[in-house]
Amino acid sequence: MIAMEANAVQSPHKNLEVKLTIQEEDIVGVYCHIKQHPEDLGGAVVHIFRFQNDQIAELWDISQHVPKDSPNKNGMF
Repeated sequence: MIAMEANAVQSPHKNLEVKLTIQEEDIVGVYCHIKQHPEDLGGAVVHIFRFQNDQIAELWDISQHVPKDSPNKNGMF
């Protein structure tokens, strides 16, 4: 929590938009579009949490920058 609060101070215009959440047993995946500031293209991020006793026991994340040009007409989202 302390790290998240420090990051909010460092990046006050950060925006995180949740696109999809998936849960199976004690594992939760969250697919997000994160922008550091409004003009930023941002990145696609997947956070994977493993819970134990109602607390986060493990956290992994995977990210990819949103490209300026995409061969996919639908883009990343």
